[in-house]
Amino acid sequence: MLRNIGEEVLPEDGEIRLLRAVSAKNVTTVHVGGEIESLYEVHSLGALQRYIRELAQRELPLHVLGAGSNSLFPDTPFRFPVVKLAGEFKQVTSLGNARYRVGAAMGLMRFARETARNDLSGLEFAGGIPASIGGAVKMNAGAHGSEFASVLEEVELLSSAGECYRLRREELNCSYRDSGLPPGVVIVGCTVSLVPASARSVQQALATHLEYRKRTQPLTVPSFGSVFRNPESCPAGRLIEEAGLKGERIGGAELSCLHANWVVNPSRNATYNEVRSLLERVRSRVREVSQIELREEVVDWGDSKSCSSSVKTGS
Repeated sequence: MLRNIGEEVLPEDGEIRLLRAVSAKNVTTVHVGGEIESLYEVHSLGALQRYIRELAQRELPLHVLGAGSNSLFPDTPFRFPVVKLAGEFKQVTSLGNARYRVGAAMGLMRFARETARNDLSGLEFAGGIPASIGGAVKMNAGAHGSEFASVLEEVELLSSAGECYRLRREELNCSYRDSGLPPGVVIVGCTVSLVPASARSVQQALATHLEYRKRTQPLTVPSFGSVFRNPESCPAGRLIEEAGLKGERIGGAELSCLHANWVVNPSRNATYNEVRSLLERVRSRVREVSQIELREEVVDWGDSKSCSSSVKTGS
């Protein structure tokens, strides 16, 4: 049993590591935010279940951070405890017949490269997508006409009470950038089904997609990746350009001149409020020009209402 959550006392089995005063800039791809007062690296399913149950008993919210690729933290200290999965959650197990069980903390691009070397196709679209497997499942990550749901067979979940269960893809309502998962769950892993193919052809496709992203997206500067979902009628980047906002800047936050749907932090000095102000300016201007309401992909950890909910996750 966990003792004194938020204090230095941790389980004797060493399956949880407490990190104090971690800068949000160091655990997010946009490099914005102040200190996370308590970051818990959880290394096993059993430890995570005990942690979740302890939080539930104390009526405290659960916050899980993935690769930090779509997360925006406030500049003020973040006082809720945050969980980051590690250890066994980064493991990959071959199940035979081109099927794998993958932990939620495994990097999507790393897994795509490994399966490509093993003569397996299905994840070529992942070249350049900086998500964890858990984030890819939750957001149904995709590009180049493909999405993660196309290879997903089953997802492993923990309920808000710490109970483990599985849902098959057919039981989900997967759609564009949405897995249809029930609220209040934590993704701990999944099973994927791939297709045998030539390693050379799969690796070439991965490289081609990555090269395309390098040409069209600012991969070398701190960013979230895309910040708004594409409406059915038109790509969000085009709508932002038509609103005359490409290259728009507020303080250290700016809309990339390479891709208007990317908020970047090139000088690494953007603040939470500057990013939020820029996002709101984009939504307001696009609404005014195109009569379309853009939907954010960014997970806002500075939203006090959201942060007090039972479960919050960032990809």
